[in-house]
Order: sequence, then structure tokens, then C-alpha cells
Amino acid sequence: MEKLFIETNDHKVPISEDMVLKYHLKKGMLSPVSHNRIVDQNGNDQPNKARRDRTYKKQDNIKALESETQENFDLSTSEILDFSQGTDSD
Repeated sequence: MEKLFIETNDHKVPISEDMVLKYHLKKGMLSPVSHNRIVDQNGNDQPNKARRDRTYKKQDNIKALESETQENFDLSTSEILDFSQGTDSD
């Protein structure tokens, strides 16, 4: 397991393995209480490139799906009522 640290203004404070496991901490996150960056021994806060690329791709897919859903299901109140009652009012 990679050793993680909380980065403060002056130095890096080591995080015990128990705390890392308990709170599912990973580098690049913010610490739960102080909201400081969690980094590795070298001060890097970026997860590996492959994981970062998958995350961005997943976020792009979610945004595209939300956009498509918004375009296809933009109904007025009267259209929703007509649909729910199975009628067509003019």
C-alpha cells in the first residue's frame, strides 16, 4: 500500500494505514476534516493516468446522457397531464 500524507502549508503529515483503509483515502482527495490535499511521498496528488482518463470519459458520457434526456423529455405541464390521463387536449 502506498504511503499517503496530508499536505499542509509547512510540511506533509503522514496518515496511518488504518486511517487510509477506514476512510478509503486516495491521493488527490481532500482530507475529510481539514480539507487539505492528500498526496504521496513525493507530493503528487494525481491518481494514475489510466484511472483519470476513465473518470473523465465516464463524466463525459453522463453529461451527454443528461443532455440527450433533457432534449427528448422537455414536456409542458399540460402535456404531462395529457400523457398521464391518456387523453389529448387541444
